[in-house]
Amino acid sequence: MTRPIATLVAQAVRGTLAWLALLVPRLVVPRNRRWVAVLGRADGHFSDNCKYFYIDAQADASWRVVFITSHDAVIDALQAASQPVLRYPGWRAAWFLLRCGGAVVDTTEWSRRWRRELLTGSRLVQLWHGVGFKRIEMDRWWHERSSDTAYWLRIWLYRLSGRLVRYDLVLATSRYYADQLFSKAFLSKRLLLANYPRNRFGLTESPASPLALHGVDPVALRQTLDWKAEGCRVVYVTPTFRDDGRHCLPMTSDERRALEAFCQECQIRLVFKLHPNDTSEIALSDQIAVVCAARSDVYPLLRHADALVTDYSSIYMDYLVLDRPILFYVPDIAAYVAHRELQFDFDAMTPGARATTWSELMESLVLELACDSHSDARRRLRTKAFDENEPSDATRRILRALAPKGAS
Repeated sequence: MTRPIATLVAQAVRGTLAWLALLVPRLVVPRNRRWVAVLGRADGHFSDNCKYFYIDAQADASWRVVFITSHDAVIDALQAASQPVLRYPGWRAAWFLLRCGGAVVDTTEWSRRWRRELLTGSRLVQLWHGVGFKRIEMDRWWHERSSDTAYWLRIWLYRLSGRLVRYDLVLATSRYYADQLFSKAFLSKRLLLANYPRNRFGLTESPASPLALHGVDPVALRQTLDWKAEGCRVVYVTPTFRDDGRHCLPMTSDERRALEAFCQECQIRLVFKLHPNDTSEIALSDQIAVVCAARSDVYPLLRHADALVTDYSSIYMDYLVLDRPILFYVPDIAAYVAHRELQFDFDAMTPGARATTWSELMESLVLELACDSHSDARRRLRTKAFDENEPSDATRRILRALAPKGAS
């Protein structure tokens, strides 16, 4: 939603004053091009692409890659694993941000609390957190504009506040998405074609580092493995939130009873992972369903899922690496599209059965688990979304792009 102009002006003033206050230190203090700060979302949650980039980057001793966070649990976990981490705000973290030659982020909220100003002059890498069919950032703002003047005023104020920066590097998962999405959404000097670091979740039986399980809901993990051992098929349900606060998965009492009976009869179990911004409640029996903690990391769990049910969330694109059934439960598609304009055709970008009622979803789920009729469509979309880029190679490509000129 568009923020009031007064709020944007206040943010722009604060950002400009902070930038001026740090002008002299930035000119005097040299940057080390082999130092990289990693800034996770929401002031440093250890999750998403930043998490997996950080884990993989520790294998290259020629780089000093440090996680910057405000969260005690993250600091404790990384220190226990003898991995570099700094608390922000704090003078050591501020000094590192002033000295580092690069910073890696996967959202836009990283710029707050003087971080953008401290990082002025370092190379900024935007990994982002998903590709799907929704418009994002500058492309979304343009299509939501009330007038050209309002759009350019918003851009100018976002630039002054630090909300909008020109990135040195933006990761684009494929040539298609580079042209159709990322080149329109971000100001950038270069688009790097690579897979997402987090997408290696489906490549191995066990995580490459114990830190990959940090942030995973232990109850959901244990229940998933128990259900699999019992011979049940486990389906992950991962809807996104609604801007207007509507329930993402509305269900009547009759539908709830029918779903529970269906899961018991077909030996299907459900794991729900809602968006952190969603406050919906899932009132199903714990014999057939478990709900992950809102901010938990679901990616290490997805390899155990026999199928994925989602709606408009881009998580299904990442699930493509496993080549398993994907279903789309979209009872409110007309209202959602009217409120949040989609960039791509929904039918063309959703390689799976679509349902608008719980009964349709149950019927489609049985069919897809039995015959998997959309396998070819998934493979075509996976190629369009990720080219032939391997997730295990993503971090190496990013570090190579960040390396000083002449370095290998």
